[in-house]
Amino acid sequence: MNVPGTYVDAQRAFHDVRVVGLSCGDCLVAGEPDSLSAGSELRIFIGAIGPIDARAEQRCGESYRIRFVTPLEPRIVEHFAAA
Repeated sequence: MNVPGTYVDAQRAFHDVRVVGLSCGDCLVAGEPDSLSAGSELRIFIGAIGPIDARAEQRCGESYRIRFVTPLEPRIVEHFAAA
């Protein structure tokens, strides 16, 4: 998976990322993970979907795991998986 995304941090700065993994409860992003810190709240846009309230969880190699406050509908995940 390689979907363009953007997240907005607490200071309202925009950061372009690539969503490299997606499930109903979380996603993995790559591109600007150095600007994230565990526990920070953010809003993320995945493709044309968003804003989605989320929290940065943990670094996973070159990526960062972001957990959604409210899980995504399965059909949204299926849409991106099929692309």
